[in-house]
Amino acid sequence: MPSGLSSPPSPLLAATDSADAGAEASSSRAASSSTAKAHGALLVAALIYSGHNILAARCLREGVSPIGFSVLRELASIALLYGWAAALEGPPSP
Repeated sequence: MPSGLSSPPSPLLAATDSADAGAEASSSRAASSSTAKAHGALLVAALIYSGHNILAARCLREGVSPIGFSVLRELASIALLYGWAAALEGPPSP
């Protein structure tokens, strides 16, 4: 062969390269998916905290007792977290 030309790539090498590219794309999609889930969780947490601040400010401005607001907040969180745990793990066994 002349010095300026190279031989065509072998089909075996081309198949290995495409398999590697497929694995990289799959890995990239999995990483992208977990990154999207993490960003979604951060967004939900930010919405919960900002909603709580808005609700607290409005309630306290309307004359609700700070102690009463805290008690109601804790009771609501107990009910919500118990419901979430029961949905994910089932009700507690006796």
